[in-house]
Amino acid sequence: GNLHIVDWYPTFAALAGIDGTDDPPVPPLPVDMSQPERDIYQGEKSFPPVDGRDVWDAIIGRSQVIAHKSLWLSNEVLVRGHYKLVVAQPNPKLMEDKNENLGWKYPNGSWEHAPDVHWPCNAFHERNHFKPCLFDLSLDPREQHDLAPKMQDLVHDMWEELNSTGLTAFTSRSPDALLGNCHPRCASKKWRGYPGP
Repeated sequence: GNLHIVDWYPTFAALAGIDGTDDPPVPPLPVDMSQPERDIYQGEKSFPPVDGRDVWDAIIGRSQVIAHKSLWLSNEVLVRGHYKLVVAQPNPKLMEDKNENLGWKYPNGSWEHAPDVHWPCNAFHERNHFKPCLFDLSLDPREQHDLAPKMQDLVHDMWEELNSTGLTAFTSRSPDALLGNCHPRCASKKWRGYPGP
């Protein structure tokens, strides 16, 4: 099944005999696709509950339960079972490394180029008309065979889930009372321009 790093906290909590949930006192508002800008966390009132699951039984082979039907990896990528939907490459404005290596990297470090004309999901700069690619990771782990043209219903369903899940993304908002004396300039000086330790 699909396991993710978010599963470690509830798994270790369960092994330690403690409750691994962390539900907010005020639940988030439901996602409304017609209002994508709405703050479902209502400022500082709410936060998302823990996404992870206790996966210990799956790790030790006692259970075949799938922890997650789907894994939202980014605004551009969703994995569901053995299928992976790639809508675009990350926005280059948000990337720390501005390298644009589109294609497949070989163990010797060389690249096989993937031209945009054959790979619509390579979209780096043109970000207003996405054409997703769909891959079967069980048969095509290098993601070289786009199934999207043949499986449009699955592409549509996964793309809808990707967009809906993206609206639940949370940006930490520490209340002013918790921020202390260190502000962005102070933190930048402390960490020499890096975002943290």
